[in-house]
Amino acid sequence: MNDFKIIVIDDDVAILKTLRRILKPKFGYITAVSSPAILPGLLHQGGVDVVLLDMNFSKAFQSGKEGLFWLAKILSFPHHPSVILMTAFSDIDLVITSFKNGAVDFIIKPWDNDRLIQAVEQAIARKEERKLKLLVEKTEEEASAVLALEEMEKQLIRHVLEKNERNIAICADILKVSRQTLYNKIKKYNL
Repeated sequence: MNDFKIIVIDDDVAILKTLRRILKPKFGYITAVSSPAILPGLLHQGGVDVVLLDMNFSKAFQSGKEGLFWLAKILSFPHHPSVILMTAFSDIDLVITSFKNGAVDFIIKPWDNDRLIQAVEQAIARKEERKLKLLVEKTEEEASAVLALEEMEKQLIRHVLEKNERNIAICADILKVSRQTLYNKIKKYNL
């Protein structure tokens, strides 16, 4: 799992250093920042798999609202990363709200290192699942477009054949295709 990109955001420099030391050997690319204000710029660069986000950045407030605000910002990006929220001040309502708002996990400080690594691994797995789902949807959409085009072609050929009493030479000329191509299309569409 060494090729994943993780951003850690916490106003406590000691926590940033600790998280970087814990995560770097396992996950590779770790960006640690003390302010969420630069987060949009980091996300615009793309390729971010997981954001570990502290919920409180102002010492006077411990409600978690800052974290929820930034969670919404992160999730508004197309192909957004998975988000794990972290805080030392939590209650069950904050945890529930975090999950309802799109966080994939919630870590309470101080954390267990194994639990933290497991949470990041699961967040990466969820991000990979979303990528795969988008790829499948795109492939299905493209297949559907091809089928729609083929149906339009079939209807056009049928219409031209009917209007010209199935005269292949005239129909091929109108459709601007060779006679052989028209024969092949008639056979393909069972016309």
